[in-house]
Amino acid sequence: MTTKKNFLIIGANSFLGLNLIINLDKKFSDSNFYLLTRKDFKFSSNNLENSNNYSYFNCDLIEKDQISETINKILKKSNNKIDYVIFLAISKTTVPFEKISLEEIEDDVEVNILSTLNIIKKILPSMINNNSGHLINISSGTGIVGLGNASIYSMSKS
Repeated sequence: MTTKKNFLIIGANSFLGLNLIINLDKKFSDSNFYLLTRKDFKFSSNNLENSNNYSYFNCDLIEKDQISETINKILKKSNNKIDYVIFLAISKTTVPFEKISLEEIEDDVEVNILSTLNIIKKILPSMINNNSGHLINISSGTGIVGLGNASIYSMSKS
């Protein structure tokens, strides 16, 4: 028997996020999942959409005020107890470096680095207060091997 846990998954609408949710749901079926996405959340061909264990939150990770407001809602709904925060969110500019605008660079850094730190700063006090919790940041192999036309993404996810 598993203990009921509270999971916060940031970037839940990605391919990796959807597969992670399906696998976590199998092991922690009695747990709560707080799913944060920048887009409308859509489950593909599975039955998870009927579960009461899922709460969806749309949040633009470039907007600090939205991050703060959304995390406050999640903490309230979870009774200030998040057991696992899993960061999957990515912003991925895929143009040659010489054609990347400064705004695109800033957006990638904001989503891939600064939003992660902002979320940690909002959630960490409740984890310390509860004397429990785990922060899991999923990196990218492109930080090691690189990816053509994705230099900012590779740098910011490594």
